[in-house]
Amino acid sequence: YSREGFDLIDVLPNETGGGVSGQLGVQGGGGSQNQNRIPSYLVEQDGYVELPLFGRTYVLGKTENELENYIEERSSSLFNDPYAVLKVENRRAFVFKGSEGAVVSLNQGPTTLLEVIAKSGGIGQDLKAYKIKVIRGDLKAPEIIDVDLSTLEGLKNADLIVQTNDVIYIEQRLRVAQNFLKEITPFLALITSLTTVVLLVKNLK
Repeated sequence: YSREGFDLIDVLPNETGGGVSGQLGVQGGGGSQNQNRIPSYLVEQDGYVELPLFGRTYVLGKTENELENYIEERSSSLFNDPYAVLKVENRRAFVFKGSEGAVVSLNQGPTTLLEVIAKSGGIGQDLKAYKIKVIRGDLKAPEIIDVDLSTLEGLKNADLIVQTNDVIYIEQRLRVAQNFLKEITPFLALITSLTTVVLLVKNLK
């Protein structure tokens, strides 16, 4: 947008796509007919996005306000008193529960850890509510946040705001007895069958 009424929407052509980090929807324009035309720009895996006028721009880890300020500053040499309205699309977090996984959308605004877990199906009896890890940032050197939701004190961390591409891992309970029975059940069935056959043969004699 330009506060002087200059129409910028035609300067930003529409490009769509979906990337690892998501999309940027940059809205501009002075006329009401253009208000719903919001071009989208692909954020590539390396954190760069190709923006008209500005070229390849590194956006990974920046907030919407930071990107809006950046676009306004870069545009100030081209337009009179510009301002930008930016929306990040395709926000998501990943939830892993033992061997199961889910992708949870974060497009509805700030989303807490409790909301993300609830959207993924909650915490079942085979999961440890006191062994939750939020893995954030570069996976080569991530920030790891330990969360315990099994106590009232730990529930304070339930208000933690989940960020785009956060990985939430909920540890699975080790059910030794149950797993042991599951493993030996086929053998027990085989032994029972053989014993039955032997008894029948003896009775026939």
